[in-house]
Amino acid sequence: MGKSSWSIRMAETVDADADAVAGWWFHPDRAAEFLAELKSRKGVVDMSVTESTKDGHRVRVLIYKSTQGWEFEHRMAEITRPERVGDRYRVETHDAESARDVERQAVHRYGWQPFTVDCFRVLEVIAIRPDETRVTDTHEHTMAGGTWGYRWKRRQSDMKSHKQRLKKTAQRCAAAIGQAEDTATAP
Repeated sequence: MGKSSWSIRMAETVDADADAVAGWWFHPDRAAEFLAELKSRKGVVDMSVTESTKDGHRVRVLIYKSTQGWEFEHRMAEITRPERVGDRYRVETHDAESARDVERQAVHRYGWQPFTVDCFRVLEVIAIRPDETRVTDTHEHTMAGGTWGYRWKRRQSDMKSHKQRLKKTAQRCAAAIGQAEDTATAP
């Protein structure tokens, strides 16, 4: 079974206070938005979600199928609400995703094979100045299984999609905080 590893390091700046950014970023609505985004992806069907909390960590398990006959299990463990330490909030998470072709139980005609992806992630919300915050997001991925070509394609896709998602989320955060401040200062 082949194996590949890669790292993704990225950062975005939000023109707002670190406490406000962390409050928005780690709000339960962000998890709900992630699930809604996943459910809306082309080819995702029959999704179930279970969630539990233990020792301040949320464990969420998503099981879904694709229209191509693949079954995915995505297990995420994360801190429910991080505490500020010094100039930053820091969250470490572990995700594990596995996929298998439930219809054929063998190598797909295009060479797809069952695979697993493990992700260790560190997300930090760091105060730079009173009105400026940097959000850094670091992923360490290891993919086992699949074909060499699919592992390479997955690496490229992950790098692009994570960077786009961080940028989009930072923009949404800035807009939401700006709207809240505008409402709070309105006469």
